[in-house]
Amino acid sequence: MNAGRFDTLVEVWRYTSSQNDYGEAIKTWSKVSDIYAQIDYLSGTEEVQGEQWENKQGLNLTVRYMSDLTVKDRIKHGDIYYNIISISEINRHMYQKLQCKSSE
Repeated sequence: MNAGRFDTLVEVWRYTSSQNDYGEAIKTWSKVSDIYAQIDYLSGTEEVQGEQWENKQGLNLTVRYMSDLTVKDRIKHGDIYYNIISISEINRHMYQKLQCKSSE
């Protein structure tokens, strides 16, 4: 893997929960870190959800290994958030390949 190909800065976001003054759970997304990635764009899809058309863009990201990264996290690239669909390990904890799909 050529380290020079990790040329795009993306953000990792994690779903967190806290409590308000009344003890109610407040769930929000918070930024965890910035990482450099190699991005491979996949073909997009159109789906009908609740009688509305939704366009989804897929992409694969290759990043350096992060032990705490899960499919519950998401990636922000530019102004678009991508849900992590799957995580594959490459070269025994050196890299990870993230299969992602844009979220609405």
